[in-house]
Amino acid sequence: MILFSKLCALVLSVIAAGSDLRTTRISNDLLICFLSAAVSYRIILLDPQAFAEGVTGLIIPFLLLWIFFRTGKMGAGDIKLFCVLGMFMGPSDILWCMLCSFVCGGAVSVMDLFVYEKRSGAGFSKINVAVLTVPAVAMWTGGLYG
Repeated sequence: MILFSKLCALVLSVIAAGSDLRTTRISNDLLICFLSAAVSYRIILLDPQAFAEGVTGLIIPFLLLWIFFRTGKMGAGDIKLFCVLGMFMGPSDILWCMLCSFVCGGAVSVMDLFVYEKRSGAGFSKINVAVLTVPAVAMWTGGLYG
């Protein structure tokens, strides 16, 4: 049953990344569809503690990332994506996922800095947060954490 959760989270992150790259938006319809799957998954487990873990995993990204949205550093779709992933992953794994995503973002930013400095001295390119969830969710799916 855990395989279903991991595959859904991976598929969601890949589709959201593609959408974010193509349109700079993550569809609410996509997120609602996968949120429904996550809630159904937690209900099918027939364990109140598992459902509570899913809800906690959904709330944590909202609470931690809200300030980034309010300051314009992160879009609402990215936060909603982490919330839906949190429903699949649970509280501890979504924290690891967010950390891995941000570390990947930092690595991309550093590489971007060196590439632009060597080419033209131009600034940073925009990094889509949804794209950074793909390696983090792939690591979770592969068992590197969680």
